[in-house]
Amino acid sequence: MLLKDYYKILKVNKNASTLEIKKAFRILAKQLHPDVNKSENAHIEFLEINEAYKVLNNPVKRIQYDKLYNYQILKITPKNQKRYNKRHSKWERHVNKSANKGEKKGRKYSKENYTKFQKRVSKWD
Repeated sequence: MLLKDYYKILKVNKNASTLEIKKAFRILAKQLHPDVNKSENAHIEFLEINEAYKVLNNPVKRIQYDKLYNYQILKITPKNQKRYNKRHSKWERHVNKSANKGEKKGRKYSKENYTKFQKRVSKWD
């Protein structure tokens, strides 16, 4: 499975802090919520930002994602390739599990009334 670029989805730098990631997610979530944004792709983009946030907001999952991304996309291979290959599939399962949870939450949030969603987001501070 080819990884999505979660940093690009959230419009943040790869060195962004957890706080910057959270702020970017909140801004995009408010812009892309289906009750507010009626564009054709808003629902899909809303799911993607939730997926990206679920992975990048967790330091352990973010490290795993970065390693997978570097390996898959940038073709940066670690010094001990054999050991890395064993860990790679475990990391990939872990990141995919988080991404799926994020997408599931995104589906739930996208069905919420925007006012209710806005109240939920305001509690995320």
